[in-house]
Amino acid sequence: MKMDIDRIFEFIRHQSLGNPEIMAKYFEETGYTKKDLDEDDGIYGEYLTYEYLHNAPGYSRTLCNLYIERDNGYISEIDLVFIHETGIYIMESKNYSGWIFGHEKDQYWTQVLKNGKKNKFYNPIKQNQTHIKAVMKVLYALTDKFIFNIVVFSERCELKSITYDNLNTSVINRDVLPTFMRYENANSPKHLNKKEIDALYDMLKPYTLASAKVKEKHRKQYNYSG
Repeated sequence: MKMDIDRIFEFIRHQSLGNPEIMAKYFEETGYTKKDLDEDDGIYGEYLTYEYLHNAPGYSRTLCNLYIERDNGYISEIDLVFIHETGIYIMESKNYSGWIFGHEKDQYWTQVLKNGKKNKFYNPIKQNQTHIKAVMKVLYALTDKFIFNIVVFSERCELKSITYDNLNTSVINRDVLPTFMRYENANSPKHLNKKEIDALYDMLKPYTLASAKVKEKHRKQYNYSG
């Protein structure tokens, strides 16, 4: 897949990212390679989110690409789970460009590109609510009061009209993540200590690095459900 002009500009803006140690850790966490980052927009955007989170204040652990089977047999693919002293942040990464419109209760949101073309996509807040339920299935004894639904869009898009009422939900551009986490760290109660964060990480870690069989099952389910 060739990089479009927007992605080229994004690459230039993020020359400062790409810390070799962080990138190596991301590859270890996900099983991806540099080739995957170069050829897949979604993976590339997820990596940029991962690197931003690496510098968040406070103690934290990050997991990527979790595949968790729900009670109905369908598999949720969760982009990032960021376990921090202030809570658990379930993150859906959208490496989109254009203008974005949507409300948390809408079934679909709208992307408007520079050429005026409009694309509909499933409401990422609802999508991530399903992911949260999957994570809660694993962390069954944990209250959902400090689990947060975070949708992260690329800097290449403008969030024109995004509305939501749930206080545990945020929809932000990726470059806002450092400021967002500094604010959370400074202003939110500390719910988890280092031992608890490590324990939660260990509980979720087995759901990363999924087998080809699990990924194929998810792909078929995703294509079938549209």
